[in-house]
Amino acid sequence: MINIYCYTWNLFLPPQGVIDSTCGYHAIRNGNLMLNLLNNSKINYNDYVNSIKNTQYFKKLKSKNVMDKEIVNYQKTYKSNSLSKLDLQNIINSNKLNYDNIIITYGDINHMFDNKDIIKIKNLNKNNYRLCVIFFKKKLGVIKHWVPVVIDKKQSNVYLHILDSYDMSWMGDPILDNVINYMFPMKKNILCKKEIIEGNLYYYFTKTIHIGILILVVYLFIYGMFEVKNL
Repeated sequence: MINIYCYTWNLFLPPQGVIDSTCGYHAIRNGNLMLNLLNNSKINYNDYVNSIKNTQYFKKLKSKNVMDKEIVNYQKTYKSNSLSKLDLQNIINSNKLNYDNIIITYGDINHMFDNKDIIKIKNLNKNNYRLCVIFFKKKLGVIKHWVPVVIDKKQSNVYLHILDSYDMSWMGDPILDNVINYMFPMKKNILCKKEIIEGNLYYYFTKTIHIGILILVVYLFIYGMFEVKNL
């Protein structure tokens, strides 16, 4: 049996704008940076969260300036408001990121990973490994989004990191459950609080406020233009 622990870092990340169609770049950036943090820092598994928060990489993870520079750099490879799986893979390869440890999936439970990714998974050190899975999801059938999840396996313990800059995914998300069940089909003890209800409430509340602010700004701008013309 394995134990699965979950950590949601969404609220620590620089947020993606409500009309900012750059989720694919955010997903690559957040997943790759968390992998670098775990691979290049001294992680104390007896004080796991604090040892992560005290690293220089975590400061980078929270930094909007660092994020903006990284996204601009990724956009030099390919710039689009609707990145496909192939586009994400090309950006990862061109920028020489953690190619062997990042897998991209559409989250279909019947076709979770392609043959190439299945081989990667089979070749993992079964006791200890770190892997980023970037999965695709939709909300309300319209909003499309890429979400990175980093898996840190240490013997019989699995530490799962959710790094969603747009707050569409929380623990308990059906697609995330599919990923966990595929990666760990054996008997498991999931020591995670399901956050999907609270997460959705947070998502709709904050996004409604952001959209309201945008509408108000546009209204004031247009109103101001007409006022100037009338003068």
